[in-house]
Amino acid sequence: MSYMHNLAVSGGNHLAQRWNTDLLVDPSMIGAMVNVRLPTINSTLAQEISRLLPENYHTWVPVYPLQVSLCVCVCACVCVRVVC
Repeated sequence: MSYMHNLAVSGGNHLAQRWNTDLLVDPSMIGAMVNVRLPTINSTLAQEISRLLPENYHTWVPVYPLQVSLCVCVCACVCVRVVC
């Protein structure tokens, strides 16, 4: 479980830094899934991000609204590896 936790935290932090946003919870509360705020509230653009991730990074994330922002939920599992 620590591998998946570390992967989720690392991946979530990487996305949050690239997008200049934040994680929705403290890393100590993350298991194998991490929620990251998107850098836009434009739902069309958010869906485009969701579409581009599988094409470019072989991963898919659901986009969902939270209060006045849009977020993604990223799953880290044993078969995932970090490629930057």
